[in-house]
Amino acid sequence: MKKLFTALCLTGMVLGLNAQNFTFEPAGEKGLTIARVTQKGETWILREGMEGNYIDYVPLNLPEEMQQEGIDVVFEGVLGKIPANVRMMGKPLQLSSIKRLYRASDTATDAMDPQSKKTKAPQDSVVRMGEMEGVIRSTEGRWFIYVKEKDIERAYLPDNLPDDFKVENLSVVVTGMARISRNDGSRRLRITDMIAYEEKKFDADAVQQPMEE
Repeated sequence: MKKLFTALCLTGMVLGLNAQNFTFEPAGEKGLTIARVTQKGETWILREGMEGNYIDYVPLNLPEEMQQEGIDVVFEGVLGKIPANVRMMGKPLQLSSIKRLYRASDTATDAMDPQSKKTKAPQDSVVRMGEMEGVIRSTEGRWFIYVKEKDIERAYLPDNLPDDFKVENLSVVVTGMARISRNDGSRRLRITDMIAYEEKKFDADAVQQPMEE
C-alpha cells in the first residue's frame, strides 16, 4: 500500500505541473468510499453522504465515462492539501480506483423478501444471497449474471439489471434475493447492491481545477 501511495504522490506532482493554478500536495489516503457523481458548474464532484450532511471531493482525474450526473460509485485515492486562503469546490482528490455502484430501492427488494406478503411464488425457494462474484452475459436476448458456486456456474436472471450494466462479460460483485424454482431449478435474482469491476485508465493530461472561480 505504501508503494501505491508513493506512486500516486509522484503522479500528483506531475498533475500539479499540468494544472496552471493548483499544485497537488498529498495529505493522506482515502479508503473505499461510496459517493454520488454530481456537477458544480463545469466541475465534476464526488459527493459522500446525504443532502445537508455531505462532503464534496474534486477528483482531478475522473474518467470521462464516469462523468455522468447522479450515478453512484465506489472510489479510493489520495487526498490533497487545501492551500491557505483559497476557496475550493471540495477536497482535492487523486483517484487510484473508481467503480460503478448500483443500489436498489427498499420496495424493489421487498418483493422477494421471504417474510413479505408480496412474495408471488410461495412454492419457490427464496434465499438471501451474500456477496457473489459474477459475470454479466447475454443469452438468447436476455441478460444473466453467471455465478460460480462450488465449481458449478449457475445463471441468475436479474429482475432489475440497470441498462448501463448490460455489458457483455462485465465482472460484478452482487448481493440480493434469489428465487429458485422448485419446478425447473431456474434462478431469478432481485439485486440489492452491485459493483461493476472495470479497468479504468486515468488520463494524466485530463485534469480539472478544484478552485472556485
